[in-house]
Amino acid sequence: TSDYNTKVEALEKADADNTAALNKLKEDYDEELGKLADADAANKALIDKLTSDYNTKVEALEKADADNLSELEKAKKDYTETVNTLNGLISANESKITALENKLDQEIADLQSEYDAKLTNINSLISALEDADIDNVRRIAILEAQIEALLSKHEHTYGSWLDYSGNENVSCENMLYYRVCSQCNVLELKLGDYSDHNFEVAVTPPTCQSIGYDTNTCSVCGKVEITNEKATVDHDWKDEHTTNSSYHWYDCKHCDATVSYAEHTLGDDGICTVCDEVVGDTVGLIYGLSANGTYAMLQAYTGSAKRIKIADEFEGVPVKVICAEVFENARITSVIIPDTVTSIGEYAFAHCYDLTSIEIPESVKSIGSRAFYYCSGIESVKIPDGITSIGSYTFTYCYGLESVILGNSVASIGEDAFRGCTSLTSITIPDSVKSIGEYAFRDCTNLKSLEGCKGVTFIGFWAFYGCHSELFTTYGYGKYIGGEDNPYTILCEITNKNFSTYDIHPDTVVIVGLGSSLFSLCSNLTSIIIPDSVKIIGEDAFENCKSLTSVTIGNSVASIGEDAFSGCTSLTIVAIPDSVESIGAYAFYGCKGLTNVTIGNSVASIGSFAFHSCNSLTSVTIGKSVKSIGAYAFYNCTSLTSVTIPDSVKSIGSNAFEDCTSLTSVTIGNSVESIGSLAFFGCTGLTSVEFKNPNDWWYSSDSAATSGTSISATDLSNTETAAEFLASSVAYTSYYWRRS
Repeated sequence: TSDYNTKVEALEKADADNTAALNKLKEDYDEELGKLADADAANKALIDKLTSDYNTKVEALEKADADNLSELEKAKKDYTETVNTLNGLISANESKITALENKLDQEIADLQSEYDAKLTNINSLISALEDADIDNVRRIAILEAQIEALLSKHEHTYGSWLDYSGNENVSCENMLYYRVCSQCNVLELKLGDYSDHNFEVAVTPPTCQSIGYDTNTCSVCGKVEITNEKATVDHDWKDEHTTNSSYHWYDCKHCDATVSYAEHTLGDDGICTVCDEVVGDTVGLIYGLSANGTYAMLQAYTGSAKRIKIADEFEGVPVKVICAEVFENARITSVIIPDTVTSIGEYAFAHCYDLTSIEIPESVKSIGSRAFYYCSGIESVKIPDGITSIGSYTFTYCYGLESVILGNSVASIGEDAFRGCTSLTSITIPDSVKSIGEYAFRDCTNLKSLEGCKGVTFIGFWAFYGCHSELFTTYGYGKYIGGEDNPYTILCEITNKNFSTYDIHPDTVVIVGLGSSLFSLCSNLTSIIIPDSVKIIGEDAFENCKSLTSVTIGNSVASIGEDAFSGCTSLTIVAIPDSVESIGAYAFYGCKGLTNVTIGNSVASIGSFAFHSCNSLTSVTIGKSVKSIGAYAFYNCTSLTSVTIPDSVKSIGSNAFEDCTSLTSVTIGNSVESIGSLAFFGCTGLTSVEFKNPNDWWYSSDSAATSGTSISATDLSNTETAAEFLASSVAYTSYYWRRS
């Protein structure tokens, strides 16, 4: 310190401008010297503690057993060696301090010219000393544990090495580990080594642009090493050609280099014989023009090519139509349809057993029935968004069909559309689909999941008959069809028909039987509640449930199918909610106990024979949206006394109210334009028919006639005369009435 102060005074006299810098150096020096002094003091304190502990244990051993003297001497010797080691470490630190002082003296002497650079070097040395002291702390901890082990009176039994605290962000070589004696809890410590690394290797292969190498990353400490460098290599050409309309070539996978640039060589199928790219029109395709010449049609195929490319234009106009039967029974394997085509005709690809690949462009708006009938090699198909219906038998017996994507505009799936598609395992029915026809998915033996169906209002008979057992979920005594989003979408089977009531799952959307009527012949069923989740009551759902007296129809039901409640002879009252849009034919046929029916205000049509022979029906309220009343709809309702046909109705079918012998009065709304033959024939008690619009009526024996014999408005304005004309007059009852 004295030398330091003397030199400082000399420097201050030599150059007063360095005063501030020297003071800063002095502060830094004092601070670092203090740190080192503290470190040494800590080490000395540790030695004092170890000495004290040692003396205590020696005294205990001497009192306990004089025979341990030799062991104590050995322990003392080891202790002395350890202390010497620690003293050596302290001496090493003192040497480093001396070196630092000498270095500092040199830096001060050269301060005038190299102050900034030397100061940086001093900081580096100080950091090195701090790191050295951290390592000393770890080593002291190890030595302390070793001394503790030496002083023990037994052979230690250690467990596994464990990770010591403070190993975060430390390389494996500097990690500290410990293990504990199971008898005395003495701690043993050790430092890790290079072998503790767990390197994971990521290989970067060489390319024509860059060298290759292995990146070794330790999963324990994150250390990264680069090894096994490899020189760049030649170009790696792609396996498949790159093409345009005239040429083909190979591209390098890693750069812009190309090779084997050449013109296409075309075969009869329009495919290049070298690169296998479809670049020309297939030979043997016969086109023709439409009647008005605005578009072209593919009319026939007489070639032998297996891969087909259909032209996008012919004689300057777009090809829009693939006519019926064009490729029927052809041994083709793939087809490219241009985005000009809007229509695919019936049987267009039927029995193309070798056809495996076809892409239907978004331009297609219609696909005819049986268009892909028995195309057993097709594996996947996507129906474009522009198609609104899938015709009957369109994909029947496409055994290889595994994937079907239906467009968001499809509203109906025709009967047998996917029948026998045995490779199909799942399908999503979009919300746009309202109707699924009979047998649509029958015998799809591997169909296990049906998603969607949330917009469906009609599912035909046997639509999913013969599908995989996993498609069905059991709840109570019911079997359901659905998918992951709702396994209870469709109630399709009742497994026990001996109960008086059934609980329908509250997530059910459709009630329709598969292969047989759903609740048919449930002879003990007396009441049923259709939950609000249900949208469809399917065909024959409750047919011949002769004990059924009460039915509650939920407020979401949109469709009541054909024969849904026919033969339910004990049913007395039915309220059809406003959600219902259609009542199918024979829906309540022969419900002889039915006395009162209210038809909701959303029903647009009442099907033929819907309430035929409901002999006890005395009152019917027809909703304000009904547009048509089907043939025989209320035939032989012998207890019905009066009917008001609302203004919404446009047509009354033939025999609609025939033989309603108690009917005395009828009001016919002002929008009715058609009354079928014998509509009110045999209504022997009918005395009053009020036409709200008696004008422009005529009749004809031809149901398709557009004109006929006029009926006097004056006569129809007289309620008694109008009743006579409709109920009993031979001159009028057997004819079709129309209003212009």
